[in-house]
Amino acid sequence: KELDLEKTYSSRLLKVISAQQMLNLRTAERDFQRMIIHQLQQRRNIQQRKENFRDKNQNLRQKRN
Repeated sequence: KELDLEKTYSSRLLKVISAQQMLNLRTAERDFQRMIIHQLQQRRNIQQRKENFRDKNQNLRQKRN
């Protein structure tokens, strides 16, 4: 089903844009996807560091008391 959908999408798109533009579009979509995934990973890493920092601070406070 997905392949049929992709073929239909491609043939309809080729009526509007050139083959080169289609390739450029696919490349741009792939690059955009990678960029979003990279940003999500960075946000997760930052969040994890914040949580680790918070946990370490809580442990230090508990040791002082």
